[in-house]
Amino acid sequence: MMDMLTHCHILFVGLVSTIALAGAAVSVPDSIEEALSMMDSDLLADREAGERAMANAPGVTLADIEQLAQSLDRSPEQRHRLRQVARRLFDSRLLAGMGVQFQGFSDEGVIIGDTIEGFPARDVLLPLDMIQACNGEPMRTQDDLRWAILSRDPGDVIRLTVKRRSGIVELDVALGSFADLPNAIRPTSVDLAFAFAVRWQRVVGVPQSHTRPLGGDMTVEEWARVEAGQITESTGPLWPMTRESASRMVAFGGRPRSALAARQALADFSEPYIQGGAEGARMTTIAEIVDQMRSLNRQRIVVDQRAQTLERHADMVVDPARQEQLINMRNAALQEIIVLDSQLATLRESLRQIRETGGD
Repeated sequence: MMDMLTHCHILFVGLVSTIALAGAAVSVPDSIEEALSMMDSDLLADREAGERAMANAPGVTLADIEQLAQSLDRSPEQRHRLRQVARRLFDSRLLAGMGVQFQGFSDEGVIIGDTIEGFPARDVLLPLDMIQACNGEPMRTQDDLRWAILSRDPGDVIRLTVKRRSGIVELDVALGSFADLPNAIRPTSVDLAFAFAVRWQRVVGVPQSHTRPLGGDMTVEEWARVEAGQITESTGPLWPMTRESASRMVAFGGRPRSALAARQALADFSEPYIQGGAEGARMTTIAEIVDQMRSLNRQRIVVDQRAQTLERHADMVVDPARQEQLINMRNAALQEIIVLDSQLATLRESLRQIRETGGD
């Protein structure tokens, strides 16, 4: 790890001494140690400056960031910001391609229609080969295989489990460059997002951090008060995360929290928070509703992506029975979205009534 830090320290030499952030001059780190430390600062501006410097440092690679994120000494905030830097580097790098044309898929795997001249796969794979697994991970749809390939780099060698008429074989296939594919069209942002998630899970995973998450002691009731706009300067001193532009997904307390709705994201409560009585019950109800809405929104995103994927697969398969099955699954997902939208509308109305009436 020290060699890694030394390497990245050299890469940081020459960075400008300050950058403009939210209209104020913020110090920029000139070493990897300082950048990582700033990523876990109490000040939002410092954390963003550390992330920005890391992302813009010349010569820092995706592999460098992944190695830094693997350390158990990283806090959840640092790991979250390193992941964001890694995502930008992932999207801008050269993409890998296997050089095959898909013919469809079944419950057993992905069927290869043909291989492309100039790619190593042509010497290894045969038309109608069914790829069942990639490096031990099941490949149930074309998207699974596409994301597995895009998650790697040109020149990487992957181990495929392939079903042929002669039986099951294990084959090593070297990947080429996606840019060399005929009529190559850059993958969609959705494909790249899923491919990056596959890579991050494979390379970094979710190490158990031994450091305390920033804001880990904040209760859900306190967070609900923030989102309801009920934090005032009289409640306590302003917390550093106060920029108006902080309306974004924030890794807070070791898990993502929704966008900040108030000017102060948190305060050091100088007066004891009233846990009991009508006010305590009201805040608990608000917190429960906010959590339910957050959960349903995440669920809706997943179901919507599932419906889009099923529709795309239905357009590609040639078997009418399989196509009908996929369309029915897509329609079921759309019905689920309608139910989720109805539940969200009900919760929004309940939250509006609580805020307008004060819980009376």
